[in-house]
Order: sequence, then C-alpha cells, then structure tokens
Amino acid sequence: MMSLTQILPEISLIVGVMLITLVGVFGQRVLSHKISYIFGLGVLIIAFYLNSNLFAGLSDGKYTKLTNVSYLVLSFRSVILIFGFLALLMIKGLSEKYQNLQKFEVNILVVIAILGALVMVSANDLLTLYIGAELQSLSLYCLTALNKNSEKASEAAMKYFILGAIASGVMLFGMSLIYGYSGTIEFSTISEMYSGDISGLVIPPAFMVGLVLVLSAFLFKVAAVPFHVWSPDVYEGATLPITGFFASVPKAAGVFVIVKFIILDFSVWFDELSQIIVIVTIASMFLGSLAAIKQTEFKRLIAYSSIANVGFILTGLLGNNSGSISATFIYVIIYGISILGAFAVVSMLNAERAGDHYALNIFKGLGKSHPVIALSLAAILLSMAGIPPLAGFFAKFVIIKELVNSEFFVMSGLLVIASVISAYYYLKIIKLMYFDDSDSIIQVNYYPCSAAIATIAVVLIIALVFLPSSITNFAEVNASYFQ
Repeated sequence: MMSLTQILPEISLIVGVMLITLVGVFGQRVLSHKISYIFGLGVLIIAFYLNSNLFAGLSDGKYTKLTNVSYLVLSFRSVILIFGFLALLMIKGLSEKYQNLQKFEVNILVVIAILGALVMVSANDLLTLYIGAELQSLSLYCLTALNKNSEKASEAAMKYFILGAIASGVMLFGMSLIYGYSGTIEFSTISEMYSGDISGLVIPPAFMVGLVLVLSAFLFKVAAVPFHVWSPDVYEGATLPITGFFASVPKAAGVFVIVKFIILDFSVWFDELSQIIVIVTIASMFLGSLAAIKQTEFKRLIAYSSIANVGFILTGLLGNNSGSISATFIYVIIYGISILGAFAVVSMLNAERAGDHYALNIFKGLGKSHPVIALSLAAILLSMAGIPPLAGFFAKFVIIKELVNSEFFVMSGLLVIASVISAYYYLKIIKLMYFDDSDSIIQVNYYPCSAAIATIAVVLIIALVFLPSSITNFAEVNASYFQ
C-alpha cells in the first residue's frame, strides 16, 4: 500500500495548480497573473521542502506499485524543483517585457510540466511513467504556442505537437509489447522475470523491441539525434524565458528518466540498450556541434548546443557503475545552472531591432557598452565550452574520466574532439562582444529576477572551481544507491 508521504511534493503541486486556477478565474484581471506567479513560486518552495524532508532516515529505495522513492530519485526531484523555481522566477521577472506571459495560465502550465517531470522520475511502473511524460509534454506544447501573434511560435507548436504525439504513440506501443510479454507493468517484476538468473526464460525479440521503442521516445524528449528535429524550431518559436525553461527542466527530467531506465530499472538489458546509446551519443555530439556553428540566431544556436550536450551527458552512462551516475549527475547540474544563467543574461538585452529571435549581431560591442553583462555572459559561455578552470570543464572532465576508467578510449577521444568543435560557437559570441563594433548601442534592462539568476549562475560556476567537493560529494552519495 502506498504511503501518501512519498508523493507529498506531487500533491502539493496539484493543490497549487488548483489555487492558481481559482486566483486566475476569480481574481482581478490586472493582478491575477502577478498573484498567480507568487502562488506558483510558493508551491515550488513547499514541494522542495516536502521532498527534502523525505531524505531523513532514507537508506534504501522504498518501492510501491506506483513510485520508487530512493535517495537518488529524491535528489533527481530536488534538482528538477530547483531548476523549475529558477525558470519560473525568470518568467515572472520578464512578464512585463513579454505580453504573452501576463496570463495566469502560464503558471499553471509550468507547474504542471514540473509535476509531470516529478512523476516521471519517481515512476515504478509503465503506466505512471506514461502519465508523467504526457503531463509534461501537453504543457510544453501549450507553452510553445503562447505568442499567438507569432507565426514561428504557432508553426513550432504544431510541429512539436505532431512529432510529440508520434513519440507518445511509439512509447505506448513499446509499453504494450513489454506488458504483453511480461504480464506486468512494474519495473522490478519485469526485471526479475527476464533476468535469466531467476527464471532462465528466453527474452522474446518483441520484448526487446518494446524496450527500444520506450527508450527512443525518451531520447525524443531530450532531443537526441536522430529524434532532434523539433528542437531548433521550438527553441526559436517559444518566448525567450520559456525557451530557458525548455532547456533546463524537461532536459534534466528526460536525462534522469533515461538514467533510471537503462541503469536502474532495466539494468538487466544494459548491454543491449547501451549499443543504442553509443550510436545516439556520437551522432548527437557531432551533429549538434557542427550544426550550431552556422547558426546566426541565439536560440537556435542553444538548441543545437543542447543536442550536443545531451550527447556529452549520455556518454557518461556507458560505464554502467556508480561513477557513471555521479558524472552524469554532476554534468546535468552544471549544465542546467549554466543554461539558465545564459538565458537570464540575454533576457536583459533589449533586442527589439532583432525581434524576439535574438540574432547574434546584438552581441556586437557589448563588451564596451555593457562590460558587466558581457563579462557575465562570457564566463557562462566559457564554462559551457569546457574551458578550464570553470565548472563546465570540471563537468566534462568527470565524464571523460569515467569513460577512460571504463576503457571507452575511443568514445573519450570523440568527446574531446566534439568539445573542441563546440567551443567555436561559444567563442564566436565572445568575439562579437569584445572584438566587433556595433552600429548602435544595445539597451540593457536590469530585470531583478534575471539579474539574480545570472549572478547565482556566475558565482556557482566560479565557486565550483575552488570547492569541487561540494558537488562531487553530493553526486557520489546519490550514486552510491546504485551499488
């Protein structure tokens, strides 16, 4: 029987959605969106507090038919809630700049997307996993189409919806195959049934097809090659702070689900599934890095950059040990902080002459006209490029270290090559800021929320240089659950 205490964070988000809806429907139109933002941020803080309380006395995984609440899963949920809070804070701070964010529905959609992410990473059966994935996906479709006056936003939302519906269908078909050949939807029971050590049963090919289809659907969620085609259009079409949300919360949630899927829940078939991961990671690293080079718009560049980073992250799983989980966890945290910081900095630029598409030429001369903004963005971009001694270098270093320890020498070499390629487009923006002159001075609005997030990101990126143990110890404690 399930204890409600295990799902209190999710319950709090559901209650929060109801309250935000009531505020939006019955509150004054002028103030409803502002009050709903406060409710949204407040409910995320409450969910984080409730989730943190579950750590006390927790040593082993606590399984129920619906959820798996372990130290590792609680940490996954904590990271998602922190990223979600920062992203919603940035959306709130920019609501005056973007008219389409002045709706209470935005908060509902963001909170529901975060709720879906929590359900996904906590799921202990196929049905709960599917419900969580759909909760998140349906919210993201709507968030993409917020700007009804933008043709790009409408087009991106339609593409995202159609391709997402196909991915959901593929996932559901894969789940039906798994259920059909196992007779159960619980992860632990399925693994025991076909482990070989217990039953000696031969694994049906259709069952493996089901596993591959489910994995493919989540590779679509994180925009890994060849399931990436929706990402650049969605990133470009969505409003800037919404794009920042896409690049952090759903990305982290998708990676965490893949970690659980192939290393924890279905580790019995790791050798088979890892072959797919090898192909996907190589393709993602190089296609993302090479395609980003020719981009002339910031959000599309970040879209391809995120594809490459997904490749970097997933390579860490190939070791199939606690060190792999630790390295992946570290990379996701540092990348999430960096990407939110980058969007926070860029959101303070007045890009009216480039529309909301933020063409790269808006960065020209920024180092001379606004040195603080330029320096903050440069620090974040250098970290994302993996330039030592910033946190981004540390993230890539631990991934490469685990690959070498696991004797994946070729893969570690390919990761280094792809990282060198990716450094080009990050350094290109820095070059525009410090070595090119602009025809006109870009105006900067120091939105308090964006400035706070940018400051947090820069401080953490630099602080981790001097205090790397603060994140490594945290990651190692979580990874120890694997042993």
